Amino acid sequence: MKRLNNYIRAVCQKIKNKDLRKSTYRELKTHYLMKLEKIMKDKKLNKNEAIEVILKSAGNPKKIGAKINLANTPWFFRYPYIMLSLVSSSILFITVILMTSYIMHQRFFPKLISFLSSSESFYSLIIKDLEAIEKAPIFKPHSRERNAHIFLSKKFKNQGEGKNFLNDINAFSAKHQILKIDQNSFSKVLQDPDLMKIDTSWAQEIYSFDHWNYFEDEVIKRNIKRVSGGDSIEKISFIASYSIPELFTFLKWSAIYSLQMLEKRRPEEGAKFFRHAVNLVNSTGSNIGQNIAVIGLKFESKFLEVNQIDSKRTTVELADTYKRVSWGWISLVNEISIDSSKISALKKYMKPEFGFCSAITEYPMGLSLMSSFFSNPWPFELNLEKEIKENLTFQEAALEECGLKVLKPLLRPDKREATWSKKSGIGNSSFVAVPYVRQLLAYHLFLTAKPRYTSLYDNLVVK
Repeated sequence: MKRLNNYIRAVCQKIKNKDLRKSTYRELKTHYLMKLEKIMKDKKLNKNEAIEVILKSAGNPKKIGAKINLANTPWFFRYPYIMLSLVSSSILFITVILMTSYIMHQRFFPKLISFLSSSESFYSLIIKDLEAIEKAPIFKPHSRERNAHIFLSKKFKNQGEGKNFLNDINAFSAKHQILKIDQNSFSKVLQDPDLMKIDTSWAQEIYSFDHWNYFEDEVIKRNIKRVSGGDSIEKISFIASYSIPELFTFLKWSAIYSLQMLEKRRPEEGAKFFRHAVNLVNSTGSNIGQNIAVIGLKFESKFLEVNQIDSKRTTVELADTYKRVSWGWISLVNEISIDSSKISALKKYMKPEFGFCSAITEYPMGLSLMSSFFSNPWPFELNLEKEIKENLTFQEAALEECGLKVLKPLLRPDKREATWSKKSGIGNSSFVAVPYVRQLLAYHLFLTAKPRYTSLYDNLVVK
């Protein structure tokens, strides 16, 4: 019997838990006593012989004890190296998050917020510019009944015969630098026999259109519908890649028509037509359209002066003022928080004739389309949900004012569940789902891809 007890003790020595060791000892002793009794009875053996049979079939006591001990040990003590690896990885991950958060809050976010906020000096300067335009209006309010886009997109189509037409316009314009023509060059242009060869036979049809909204293009509308409700990367990719019509070529063609009218001794008709063309380009509401319109205003001023036409001229200084406010509006509307007092002071100027519409069409890197990077913030991330909501509400109203409701779907937030592996549309949507990394990406997108909309004001001084 002593040998059996020693065997049971050997098994229990490998069990580290005291309570488990006692209970195991009791259970094993009960088990082997019952087994001993059964063997003695069935095989007609004495006690020592039965114990010998039991011990031969019982196995190594140390291994059995080790297995019992392991089976009753928590898993993280069973696999110490795996546990150490997990703990180390967790500590490293938390450290990276905390360090990333610290760097973002100390270095990146202040720069980002500063980049998305206008200085008081800039605000004072743009108010001054808007007051100057109010005193000497450049553009009048216009109706939006007949859109010139379909008509002009067919006439200025960069394909087939249309391509030859565009090449003729651009070649003649480059030859004489039409839109930069000076007072001494008008006679030289009029003497060029190629002037009258440019087809302007359908110019009078332009008068039947009161605006040019190229966002109503069917291809653009389909793509807007496709990316609406998508994430920021999809929307940015779309806006950065859609085709802009030949605004500049149209303006050059309009200048050529005006010079043809001058050659026919009808300068007033040329001036009238060119002003209508400038109005159409400006009515696109795009920043590029408004800046091209400024180039047209400068040509118009020279044309009126050289031909001594009694009509109100827009000075070069005022044209540059309009260009500045076109860019300035973009910066103001995309501020990280639109100050209500500023909105109140600027409200009367938030109209197409003050260049306001560029603010809501030129925002591929603005706060609105970057909302996916700042929505549903993780701990320590920059939370701009309130500012984004206010910004979107303001921009929806602005689109109504500018007759650009077709762009409203782009303001819809990302409604789809973000996953790290999702790929859809033009862009790879996984970036907007990776915590912390997404806001670092947003920061670099803002600072590297977004223009400095206030740069035209940098060298001006508030008086």
